[in-house]
Order: sequence, then structure tokens, then C-alpha cells
Amino acid sequence: MDLRLTGKIALVTGSTAGIGFAIIMHTTQLRQADLNLLIIFAVLAEERNVTRAATRLLLSQPAVSRALQRLRDTFHDDLLIRTSSGYEPTPKGQRLVHELESTLPRLDRLLSGVEFDPRQKERRSEQPQPIMQRMWLAPS
Repeated sequence: MDLRLTGKIALVTGSTAGIGFAIIMHTTQLRQADLNLLIIFAVLAEERNVTRAATRLLLSQPAVSRALQRLRDTFHDDLLIRTSSGYEPTPKGQRLVHELESTLPRLDRLLSGVEFDPRQKERRSEQPQPIMQRMWLAPS
């Protein structure tokens, strides 16, 4: 197996049982990202309140505020804007929430080693569930 790093692309080549393969991964953004920030954002977007999000995440309020600032720096957007009724997502924040609804549970399954079985695919309930609740309630 041969691994070459070429700027933004890692190229892995080799063979397994006589079958050649090449995998190209664009890893620059992923390598620099703190994926824990995405979980914090998901909870913040659900709670719309830093203190409640911090309580759910078992973090301090200042830690969640710092995480929100890091997210804003990463995405070059406010993501959540404070209003009189709590934080509201910006258009980019809404897109991120939408992406995380499917991405976080998939990452959780990937990291837990659970294989996908379409016959066992969880059915959508009538009431939408928050992202983190779906992840914690999903069968492992």
C-alpha cells in the first residue's frame, strides 16, 4: 500500500487479493475540523438557548459560547442569531441543521460499527424528534 499526500488530496493505492484499488479523499477541511462542535451546534439549534444547551451537554455556559464562536469562525457565518425568543438560525445555520439531521446519526452508526440493514431502517415518527434524541434513541 502506498500513501501520498498531495496538497488537499490523499491518494492511497495498493492491491488486496490481486484487486487494485485507489481511494481519493479530500481531507483538508475534515482534518482541521472539530467534529464535537457539530454536536454542540445541533443541541444549540434545538434548545435555542446557550444555558440549556450547556446543561444538556454537561458543559459550562462559557464553553458552549466559545464553541459557538469557533463554529462561526469555521463557517464564516453567525449560524445562530440572538433574538428576544432565543437563538434563531441564519439561512446557513438552517442548512447546517438540515445536513446534520442525517449526517450525525450516520456518523454515529459508522463509529459504533453497526451495519446498515434497510429492512431494519427506523421509520419516521409522526412527531419530528430532535437530532440528538434520534441519535440516542436509535438502536445500537
